[in-house]
Amino acid sequence: MSGQLNSAGDGRLFVQYSNGTIHDVWQNEDVFNGSQNITGNFTTPANVFSFQVGTEVVLDNGNLAFDDLTLTAYSDHIIAVPLTDYRLTAQITGELNVDQGQGGKVWAVYENLAGQPLGRTLLWSNPANFSGTAVRQAVFTPVPLTDKIRIALETNLDAGYLTFDNLELENLPATGPIIQRSTYSLAGQPIAVKVAGDPAPGNNGIFFTYSDHLGSTNVMSYGYNLNGSPHPQAGQPVPYSEARYLPFGGWRGAAPTAGLTDRGFTGHKHNNLGSGAENLGLIYMNARYYSPYINRFISADSIVPDPANPQSYNRYSYVLNRPINFIDPTGHATCEDMPWECNDDGEWLDDGTPTPTPSVPPPTQLLPPYVPSTKFSSWPIDPSAPGYSATIQGFGDNNWTLAKLSQNHKN
Repeated sequence: MSGQLNSAGDGRLFVQYSNGTIHDVWQNEDVFNGSQNITGNFTTPANVFSFQVGTEVVLDNGNLAFDDLTLTAYSDHIIAVPLTDYRLTAQITGELNVDQGQGGKVWAVYENLAGQPLGRTLLWSNPANFSGTAVRQAVFTPVPLTDKIRIALETNLDAGYLTFDNLELENLPATGPIIQRSTYSLAGQPIAVKVAGDPAPGNNGIFFTYSDHLGSTNVMSYGYNLNGSPHPQAGQPVPYSEARYLPFGGWRGAAPTAGLTDRGFTGHKHNNLGSGAENLGLIYMNARYYSPYINRFISADSIVPDPANPQSYNRYSYVLNRPINFIDPTGHATCEDMPWECNDDGEWLDDGTPTPTPSVPPPTQLLPPYVPSTKFSSWPIDPSAPGYSATIQGFGDNNWTLAKLSQNHKN
């Protein structure tokens, strides 16, 4: 946009649709003098198939003109699928009397949930002196953290016109390497991880994990190569595998970047690591997901584990808000509420074996062994007055204890 305007509001750039409706794209907010790139957004109403772009200036208050007018048309949003490639098929029609790539382009535009742009990929550009109709295909991979995708057609209106139709977007399987991870556990706690198929050779092998009192993975060490031979650095810690946690499971400091295991806080699978689409910011606790950033589960518990405890009715809370001492193996309850899930040290029993009942300390004085006796005695009852009856059972010949006492009132 170029020109001269003496005061605010003297000029505007507008779009006039075929139904006569006018939409302002830009209006000067101050004195305007010179040249400036202007960007404006508008949405065509229903049943409108053409529009015109124009300028308007208050009489005798200046002049205004536009040049190098570029129009970009966007498709509707689609929700991106993580770790997925896409194939676009589109029918492009138009006429451009310019060199290759100077008149029109088709882009894949990536956005987050808030609609903020994350980047774009060029899918097609016009050949020299393009005229007619062509069907084109292109494959693309969205950038990390993409939530929504739109297809955009960019046209230099000074070079001609372009339209696209019959857009088809096809999901393709991810073409990256397949990495296999196997976790070995003892008494429900991860103790080793086997990694195979990683493009980085140093990331393949068997690694040992070390946990804290809650079962959270703190650090990993080298163990064996995939062929069974000891790793040259066996027993040494794996760089960048150290993990420290806040009480409710958030990262204390930097998150580990070694990328060897999917087990983290209290031994559960974590989806809150890395910067790609796999980072959901959540921890999978079997029955439901938990967010260490809000210290709550993201869905309500389907049971009330301990109806006698009022805290159990807060169905989003984590371990009764006592994360230093308790864990939640199932996503339903703490070890305190479901003791058969844990042993005496609060560690998870993954085989469902009931916890043995702790032994009761012996009394300071033991009674003699019970020997059945035929010695029974009772007190007589006076029918004319309130009376009492008692039954005395003997333990041996000389030791007696009161087994039952009942009072009978006579009226």
